[in-house]
Amino acid sequence: MTLASEQPPAGGRRYGNFLSIGHRGKGVPYASDPSARADGGANHGFRNLKGDPSGLSQVPELVEDAPLRALVAAINRPQTGLFTIGCVSGRVAVDGRHRIRGYVEFAVNSGVFIEKASNYFPIFFQFERRLNAVGYQDPVQFRWELEGATFLEAGVSGFSMVVYIDTPACDAAEDAQMFWARALDVLGRFLSAIPIQPGQPIY
Repeated sequence: MTLASEQPPAGGRRYGNFLSIGHRGKGVPYASDPSARADGGANHGFRNLKGDPSGLSQVPELVEDAPLRALVAAINRPQTGLFTIGCVSGRVAVDGRHRIRGYVEFAVNSGVFIEKASNYFPIFFQFERRLNAVGYQDPVQFRWELEGATFLEAGVSGFSMVVYIDTPACDAAEDAQMFWARALDVLGRFLSAIPIQPGQPIY
């Protein structure tokens, strides 16, 4: 099932905001895997960053991507009700055009809250409202994917959310970087405002 909300063109630009249900699932924490992922990168394993900004410098995926680092830092602030599970980004150049793709995966930091998939829909819906409220018009695609997850250290099973971000193909790499930074900024400002939820924290 996929729910989609696409803003009508304005000045030749549009964004896409989609929600779907994935079928992979995972156990958290997960170990590093030296073999390459489908995107060619390495899986460096789960690192608990909740309330620990010093750990950001130890995440290889964040070393060269300042906007992604800022997004992950915002989600893991002690005052938020979320924590990150994984992230990645990569630059793609095809036929002289440039784009940036990546994702961040997070879960609600509550052993009770994460058990129900329906608890995640309001986050997606409110983000759509935020994009409209701030007049966001960049041609960036946000694809939200709900996945099953078992949080091994807390002994609970439930769900996580992956947000894939995909910039348009641009003639200049600097333009792709601009779209990427602005997309992650609006997402980070929104997710950092998600309050702490009732229930025993997972981390």
